[in-house]
Amino acid sequence: MFDKNLIDWTQVYIKNRDLIKKEIQEIKKIENGFISLYTNHEIKYLIYPKLDVSVFEEIKEKINNDKIIIKTTVICLNKKENLKFIIENWVKFIIFKKLCLIFVNPKKNTKWLIIPYNHNKISEDIKPGLKTLFKNLEET
Repeated sequence: MFDKNLIDWTQVYIKNRDLIKKEIQEIKKIENGFISLYTNHEIKYLIYPKLDVSVFEEIKEKINNDKIIIKTTVICLNKKENLKFIIENWVKFIIFKKLCLIFVNPKKNTKWLIIPYNHNKISEDIKPGLKTLFKNLEET
């Protein structure tokens, strides 16, 4: 599961997301990713070069007074097998309100992302939309 390019890309991505607001208090390295700690919430970044069912055990979402205080972003390589996994397991992903899935080509520094919960609300058939997003980025 170790992919140095994807780990490096994720570190840069986390830091770049906070360039303006500068709200990150700490970034912790965990076994399969990072946790960025903010004053009122945290984001768990899980790195899965190749998605598998173990990802569902790692996804975390905690709600306190209707505010999500722990959310998860899953980062994977832009590969056909990862796209297939998302489509086949779509109903398992859409239950998490703030889950973000990012498909990355770290060599080209390109990405596409989707929030399954939101996308499910606006699209009846997920396959065509995901395939279009996938095709717009060079496969790794």
